[in-house]
Amino acid sequence: MECPILGEIRFSQVSIAAIEDIRRRQALAGKRVLAIGAGYIINIFFGNGMLEATYSLYSTDFELMSKGMQAAPLIVRKSIENVADMTQLMVSNHKEKEFWRAVSAGCKVH
Repeated sequence: MECPILGEIRFSQVSIAAIEDIRRRQALAGKRVLAIGAGYIINIFFGNGMLEATYSLYSTDFELMSKGMQAAPLIVRKSIENVADMTQLMVSNHKEKEFWRAVSAGCKVH
């Protein structure tokens, strides 16, 4: 889908609440990535001793950690798409519907 040029839009309270929800979800995404990394670091270095920490360093699956950290943005993207789809169903203004359809398709606001 090509992103539409919508001009000025006056958002309803439903849209404003959805925009705030999306902003909150995006802010939490960064925290999720940090939590995943911190969890692995704690698992490696805060064991019962240096020997165990060395073993944990060799046995920790860094590929799995990397995949977990990479998945966070995809999860957020899908949740934003869900918010946009639900909001599109709840608003009545044509421009607002077009806006939320575009957000769901991946268009970004500039």
